[in-house]
Amino acid sequence: MALIGRVVMIMIGFALAIAAAGAILVVALVMPELRHFSSGVFENDPVDVLVGLGFVVALVFAVVPGLILIVLSEIFAIRSLLLHAVAGGALALGCYVRLVAVLGGNLQVNDISRHELEVMAAAGIAAGFVYWLITGRGAGNWRAAPPPRPSGALQPRQPEAAEPH
Repeated sequence: MALIGRVVMIMIGFALAIAAAGAILVVALVMPELRHFSSGVFENDPVDVLVGLGFVVALVFAVVPGLILIVLSEIFAIRSLLLHAVAGGALALGCYVRLVAVLGGNLQVNDISRHELEVMAAAGIAAGFVYWLITGRGAGNWRAAPPPRPSGALQPRQPEAAEPH
């Protein structure tokens, strides 16, 4: 039963981590373009659509490698925030390279200081943090035996007898 609950928590944590990564991608890549509108106020509907699109794109490219990382963290009970953040950043950079390969050269990484690489790394680190916050802190806990329950009522603590000198 604990395993089923853990799988549900993993799915929730992974979905929210992907949503965080998608939101960061949209904010970092699209929002700078919105500052050029002089009206100052814009409708939220296009932003909602873009966040949803960012979620779907992040999900499509990150689902298989992300699940592999999740399974490894559960098997080895890796609960480190730093490792989850680094793994999320590396996964996002790997997804970006995969995206470049799929698009066939429309996106090219010519310099290490490219803005897209920074944004992808930030999105992956944020996703790793969100996953750790929701689910990763308890990685491997489903395997642990539950603590023994005391039988009967609570017994008062007996004072220890003093030793003779």
